[in-house]
Amino acid sequence: MRRTLPLLLLSALLVGCATTANPDPVTPTSTAGAAVAPVAWVNELADELTQGTHTTNYAIEEGSGVVCTLPQGFTKYHESRWLTRAVSTDSVCIKVTRQENVKGGTLDYWAALVQRTLETTRDLSMTPPRALVLDDGEPAMLLNGVKQINGKNTGYLVAFTITPRHVYLFEAWGPQAPLVAAMPALETSVKSIKVSWMADVLF
Repeated sequence: MRRTLPLLLLSALLVGCATTANPDPVTPTSTAGAAVAPVAWVNELADELTQGTHTTNYAIEEGSGVVCTLPQGFTKYHESRWLTRAVSTDSVCIKVTRQENVKGGTLDYWAALVQRTLETTRDLSMTPPRALVLDDGEPAMLLNGVKQINGKNTGYLVAFTITPRHVYLFEAWGPQAPLVAAMPALETSVKSIKVSWMADVLF
């Protein structure tokens, strides 16, 4: 099933996300000498937060994204193959994706690489990784970060769980105060992620 949500409110909320995360052009973020990760999706983490970009695709293909329960107050506005996007009325954005794992890609490996990459290439101040257990018993990791943009604090959350072939990623970002207020609900949403072990065999 494919449907399009009303665009006016969603467009305004997403512009709010982009405006909040629009670096000051006078003092751009520098990544000179930063330790770039050898994995493409790791380098793309938090790009919408730091660059102020967002998708303009509002189409929903039900059942095609990563399965998880979104927090109350968030509207899902895009769902396609292994990708789900949502936004709250406070311009807190959620992006849930599935990426490729690599041989030796353990939770600890990804946690260390993600933290280093976000700190060195995105200039985010990150908390140490914290272990979580998903509702279905799978282990996961969660990290929080904050970055000052245009004189205002913007918050960021990234969490992930793995299978031998895939990494399931949950990102959230937005103005710091509403993001912090939503943190318990966001963590509950992370724990609701359903890992598709069959996809390791078929896809």
